[in-house]
Amino acid sequence: MRTFYVRRKDLSHVPFQYYVNADGAARPLDKGYTSTFVIMPVKNDVDEMHVHIVGAFTREMEERWGITEPDLLRITAKALEAWLKNEPIPPDHFYGPGMIKVDADWYPRDLDNSPAMAADPYSFMVESDEPGPSIMDWEPDRPSDPADDSARDPQTESAPLIVFGFTGDVCPALLILGYEQFRKHAMEKGLGINVRLIALSDLPEQIHTLFVPPQLAHAARQVVPTSRIIALEELINNPIFDAVIEALEREHAAAQKQIERA
Repeated sequence: MRTFYVRRKDLSHVPFQYYVNADGAARPLDKGYTSTFVIMPVKNDVDEMHVHIVGAFTREMEERWGITEPDLLRITAKALEAWLKNEPIPPDHFYGPGMIKVDADWYPRDLDNSPAMAADPYSFMVESDEPGPSIMDWEPDRPSDPADDSARDPQTESAPLIVFGFTGDVCPALLILGYEQFRKHAMEKGLGINVRLIALSDLPEQIHTLFVPPQLAHAARQVVPTSRIIALEELINNPIFDAVIEALEREHAAAQKQIERA
C-alpha cells in the first residue's frame, strides 16, 4: 500500500487558457474550472496535477444537483483521488500527463451517480493499493539503503542532522509535506546534510536542528535540551525553512574553505 499526501495549490489568480499535451505542444483549454494539487511522494513523475471541469458540465451539475462553484474544488479533489487510487479514467480524459479532464462522460461518482465530493479538498491523504512506502510502516531508526540516496545524502558521518520530529499521537500529514519540501530544497542546493523524519523517542543526541509541531515543543526540549528546536506554526511553506537552508549554506561554505586551506 502507498500513501500520498496532497494539498491544494491556489492558482485561482492564474487563468488556465492552454494545456501541454503528451507531445509537449500547447493546446487551447476548454473553458471551465481548474484546481491544482501538490502530491508527495510523486506519482508517475508527477508532483503537481491539475484537474479541469469543463464549463458545460459545471452548468449541468448546477441544474441537476444544485452544485455551485464553491463545491467544484471538492469534486476536483475527488477526481485526483481516483487517479491516485488507479481507478479507471478514460485515456481521452487527460489533457496531458499533468491535467485530468472532468465532464459528463467521466466524473467521480457517488452511488446515486451524483458527483462525489471530498470532505477536505485543501489537505488530505490518499491510500492506494500500489506497492510503495508508507509512513505507517516506516522504520525511522533503520539505516537507509546505501543505494538509495532519497532519504539522505551526507558527505561524511559528521554531516549536520536536520530532523522533523513526531510522536505516535502527533504526526500531522502536513509535517510530512514540510519534511519533503525541506529535504528537496536541501538536495537542490547540494548541501551535504542528513534530513530525516524521526520519532521523538528515537532521537540521537547530536542534532543540528529539530523541527516539530507546536504541541511537541516542550517534549522535544526535554529529550534534546542542547539542540536547536523550532516549533512550526506553519508546517509547510514556512519562511524559516529558507532561513535554515541559508544558514547551512554559510556553514557549508566555511567548512569548504577550511578543507581547502588544510
